[in-house]
Amino acid sequence: MSPVNIRPFMRFLFLFFCLNASADHGTEINLTQSRLIHLAQQIQQADPARKYDFLLITLQQMANAYAEEAEKVALEKQKTLKKHAKAVHWQYSSYRYLDSIESAIVQLDIEENPDFFISKQNRIVVLFTDQPPVVVSGPNNGSHKRMEKNIVEQFCVIYDCSEYFKSNSENNSLQEQLEDPGEFGGIWNIQRDFKGLFESDTGISCSFKSLKNRTAKEQWMAALHQELILILDALKKATSKGVIVNWPLLKLEPLPLTDNAYKLLINQQKSYIKVNVPVLFHNPELFRRLSPWLKQRFIKSQNQPIMVKNCDRFFKNKHH
Repeated sequence: MSPVNIRPFMRFLFLFFCLNASADHGTEINLTQSRLIHLAQQIQQADPARKYDFLLITLQQMANAYAEEAEKVALEKQKTLKKHAKAVHWQYSSYRYLDSIESAIVQLDIEENPDFFISKQNRIVVLFTDQPPVVVSGPNNGSHKRMEKNIVEQFCVIYDCSEYFKSNSENNSLQEQLEDPGEFGGIWNIQRDFKGLFESDTGISCSFKSLKNRTAKEQWMAALHQELILILDALKKATSKGVIVNWPLLKLEPLPLTDNAYKLLINQQKSYIKVNVPVLFHNPELFRRLSPWLKQRFIKSQNQPIMVKNCDRFFKNKHH
């Protein structure tokens, strides 16, 4: 095989492993199509100059996101030696990756026909002739969203984007929240042993050792309810995309140190959704106890009565 033919083949191999190597760690399910992906789809057939501007802005914003996050981690004081070591490792890896992004920016000027494609995972992949592709992503969930917003805003300062986003307005209406959390409420009952039992309108009841701090306990249960509704909403959106939910395998796992979310594993393929559910994440036993409630609400739109004893242990494990 000649060197001319090897390059495309090696690039294909890199892309294959880059986009599929996450099998061991699972594949994230993108629940909504971002404005950035919608914009990228609209300009896939655009002229080279417009593609170049789009890719240059994208790579520059990507570099800014990693540089800012690395600096942020460097300034944060870690409480333990283990967390400090993780932060240092993450920072070192970020700076190395930042070097590769800056190299890609330089390479972009050399490319005759800058190009990209959008993967099945809704990732923009920037293609190069003589170096590996770059998968566009931020260092964490929060910075990724800010990065996408900045890319769209900067590109739309140069070009008129009104035509690009006309068709997207209808799609946005389909992404409205599927579950209505409604107003959370309930009543307190005193049990025979003078323990407090809060019976919520949702069917979830929690017993506490006493009636002390009732307001705080109600607020904690309201936050718990909001997290359950958030998960239901995410699961419904995921299944609308053809993803299968295996209820016994539902599990919450951590994401990288700086990511303000958690990984909700939903099947044996380790497909996962990013959700911000700190109460349930820090109380895995409580999440396991409430899984039948989630399933009943998901399948039959009904609240299954569940009573959780000794909720003080979960309430004390609050994480803000």
